[in-house]
Amino acid sequence: MAQLSNAITLRADTGWVRLPQYLLIDFMSEREARVPSPVGPLPFSIPAAQAIASAAEQSQGKLGFLVPRSPNPGPSRFGDTLMRLVFQGIAWMTVALLVGIFLFLLINSYRFLSTVPFMDFLFGKSWNPVSVVELQWGVMPLLAGTVLVSIATLAIGVPFGLGLAVYLSRVASKRTREILKPIIEMIAGIPSVVLGLLGLLYLAPFIADTFHISNGLNALNAAILVGITTVPTIASLSEDAITSISESMVEASLALGATHWTSIWRVVIPAARSGIAGAVMLGLGRAIGETMIVLMVAGNSLEFPHSLLDPVRPMTATIAIEVREVVVGDLHWSALFAIGLLLFLITFAINSITDLLLHRSRS
Repeated sequence: MAQLSNAITLRADTGWVRLPQYLLIDFMSEREARVPSPVGPLPFSIPAAQAIASAAEQSQGKLGFLVPRSPNPGPSRFGDTLMRLVFQGIAWMTVALLVGIFLFLLINSYRFLSTVPFMDFLFGKSWNPVSVVELQWGVMPLLAGTVLVSIATLAIGVPFGLGLAVYLSRVASKRTREILKPIIEMIAGIPSVVLGLLGLLYLAPFIADTFHISNGLNALNAAILVGITTVPTIASLSEDAITSISESMVEASLALGATHWTSIWRVVIPAARSGIAGAVMLGLGRAIGETMIVLMVAGNSLEFPHSLLDPVRPMTATIAIEVREVVVGDLHWSALFAIGLLLFLITFAINSITDLLLHRSRS
């Protein structure tokens, strides 16, 4: 048994903590190294770290660490247990909040879902809950408006976001990155109502004059502004995914004669595709959930859209407009909660796919 430091004792027999035969030692500097142990990486001098590595090889995987007990372990253990319980409670409160929101939407939409057939609600082609002739509960025009704006948003946000991610992670200098990255992240902090005003006062007349139409409040207007809000999200997450790619892959590509740009498009981006796909899915969730911008500039038309130049009313805008005009507990009230439940399920599915893709990227 060899004493290597005051903090830890090395034992080269069948110790109660089994480690691999070869230890991964992180040499921090010329004088210090970090060695894995049951309590985390511990600092050692270089000779001590080399002695540990040598003992690990000679012990054939039977190297054990004996960590001395704290002089007063009671309060430390109590504090660790308390913090563990606190963080576990916060985690379970998050799960309970998510389940609570789902149950809240389900309970309030139950009357509508038990009265109107679900297929008529989902595939109906007309939404007119205040008709004096026949009430129509088809959510398809609203869903089509949401999908149209979201797809156009990704068509705008993904090229800009991915381009910024590649530039910041692989092209820009450190100084340029330090200047541009905070500016890009600040775009996410612009209030939606401000972008809505810009679209209402400036972008709408520009679209009307450019395409020779009478009204510039349409799906294209909403897609451009919502696309601006998704750029920071896509750029930030895509940059993280690209940065996580090992430099050895790029160096191998360059060694084979590939240019810098060829290495980026043929090696880096394919290797980071799971993380980039997760960023795109998260941007899609952001686009689907946007309310204020589409409420102000999408046109608020209940007709089924056929192009980006048609005015639309996405599901979020429908809830915001009609919730002020209905009687609490009425069938129309319950129908709005059914739309909210459908939105919740769509965004939950998108976020779940995003988590899977990001987890796959990290692994």
